[in-house]
Amino acid sequence: MTPAEREPRLVFGEVAERYDRARPTYPGELVGDVAHVLGLPAWARVLEIGSGTGKATVLWADAGYEVVCLEPSEEMAAVARANLAGHENVVIETVGLEDWPIEPEAFDLVTAAQAWHWIPAEVAMPTAHAALRPGGGVALIWNWESERPHALEPEFDEAYGTIAPTLMKEPLKERIGASIMEQLDESPLFGPVTVRRYPWEKTFTAAAYVDLLSTHSSHRMLDDEASTRLHDAITAIIDGNGGALTISYVTEVQIAARA
Repeated sequence: MTPAEREPRLVFGEVAERYDRARPTYPGELVGDVAHVLGLPAWARVLEIGSGTGKATVLWADAGYEVVCLEPSEEMAAVARANLAGHENVVIETVGLEDWPIEPEAFDLVTAAQAWHWIPAEVAMPTAHAALRPGGGVALIWNWESERPHALEPEFDEAYGTIAPTLMKEPLKERIGASIMEQLDESPLFGPVTVRRYPWEKTFTAAAYVDLLSTHSSHRMLDDEASTRLHDAITAIIDGNGGALTISYVTEVQIAARA
């Protein structure tokens, strides 16, 4: 399959086990905060969209909720099933939201972690609204890079500019986060948006950081030569600056009740 024929939303499945290893998880306290804001019952039924390898799923499952996961990648779903094998309260369906036969008013919460932007806009809000019971709501979860160490940023920018200039765009938060907030704010299907944020940081070796980059859809869509050159350059930069890179993150949860 040529790069032009690959769907960016499905390329994560090419490296499903690496994705599971390299991608960060989410703070456990967000579950209680979402439950408080929306008034979720203890027996809540959750619909998770684009559940991937189950990094957020396990938080809802461990809270005792019944979770129905929609994941269009067979490879990602297979890893999730292995990770969640001990959770009888989790069902994983290999399907995207746009192809899912809606269960009307059957869920207390619709959630997505790093996945809402892959759903066609004309599908996302109406389908989520239709799936929710009165009194339910949505919780959209994101891990944003809040700050890149200034000492390495110019070298990273030079590497990207030379090897992969198409990736030198606005940060994900500015490209996606703002538009999703606008969707929620402007949708008559949902009420006012409540935002919760959780700052944290992680230190990577060069190999671990390149592993992480190689799970991003933008990097996966590069041709093999450009990908190798870029990742080699990033490795050299980190190794040339002490061999470690600390990234400051903020996990952001956008919460809105069904109108």
